[in-house]
Amino acid sequence: MPTDVTETPVTFDSTIPVPVGGDPRTAASVSTPLGKLARRTRVLLNALSGALIWSGRLHSETPVSGTGVFVDKILSVVIGERLLAATADTFEVPGALSAVAAWRFIYAYDNAGVLALQHSLDAPDASKTWKSTGLGTHRYLGCFKTDAAGAVIPFRATAGRYLYRRSAMVGVANALASDGLRAISASAAAPLTALNLAPALPPHARAAIINAEIAGVGTGADGYAMLNLYGSSESAAVSQRLRANTDATGNESTSSSLAELEVTADADLAIGYEVVLSSATAAYVIDVLGFTE
Repeated sequence: MPTDVTETPVTFDSTIPVPVGGDPRTAASVSTPLGKLARRTRVLLNALSGALIWSGRLHSETPVSGTGVFVDKILSVVIGERLLAATADTFEVPGALSAVAAWRFIYAYDNAGVLALQHSLDAPDASKTWKSTGLGTHRYLGCFKTDAAGAVIPFRATAGRYLYRRSAMVGVANALASDGLRAISASAAAPLTALNLAPALPPHARAAIINAEIAGVGTGADGYAMLNLYGSSESAAVSQRLRANTDATGNESTSSSLAELEVTADADLAIGYEVVLSSATAAYVIDVLGFTE
C-alpha cells in the first residue's frame, strides 16, 4: 500500500542522505530523504505564497459585463501550490454591485487551475496580502468604492496609489458624504481641527492625497492667512503650510496658494487642519484627490 510522505515539521533540512542501492522502499534510508525533500518543497512553497508579478494598475471605465473595474495583466501569482497567470492584457472584475456607498476589495484566486478575480466586502488582512477571510487562497489586488446609486466611483490606480477621475464625476464639488470630493469649504479662522476623510478613504489607507487652496480676500487691511495641515491629527508639528496675503487696497498683491499634497491619515482616517488669519479674510477649500494604501 502506498503511504504519504509527511511534510511536518516544515523545515529546510541541510543534508539529504542517499539510499543504498537495493534498500526496500519502506526502509528508513529511503523514507527519510523523501520526507526531507517533501519538507524542503513545502518550505519553498510557503516562502513563495502570495508572490505577485504585476504592474499594480487598475482602473474603472464603462462596464462590459461586470463591474467596470479592470485589472492589468497579471504575469504571475503564487496561490497555494499553483503558479497562475492571466491570459489577457486586461480583464474585468466580474460580479454584480449590490452594495451602495461601500468599499469593495479585489482578490485573485485559484479557480480549478485558472486565475480568477472576485470583489468582496471583506477587507484584506493587516499585511494587505490576503483576504482577511481567505488567508493563503485569495490574493489582494486593490479596492474601489460604489456611490449612493451603486455605481463605481471613477478612479485610476498604480502600485497602491489611487486617484479619483474628477473629470468623470458629476458632483465632484459635493461634500464627501454626498458622493463628492470636497472635505471642507470655509472662510473663518479655525483652531487645530480633525477633518474626517473616511468617506473617500478605505479603512486601510495610509495617507490621503489632497488638493488644498487658500486665497486672500481684500478687506482694506494688510494681513495674511495661513492654512496649516497636520498628518495623523498631530498637534506638535505642521506637515504642510499654505499662505495667502492681502494688502490695504484690497486688490493689489492679494495672493493665493494651491498645492497637491500627501498627508498621513490617522486610524480614524482623519487629518488635521488649522486656519490662522491676521487682519485678513480668506477663503479655503480642501478636496480629496485620492489615497495611498
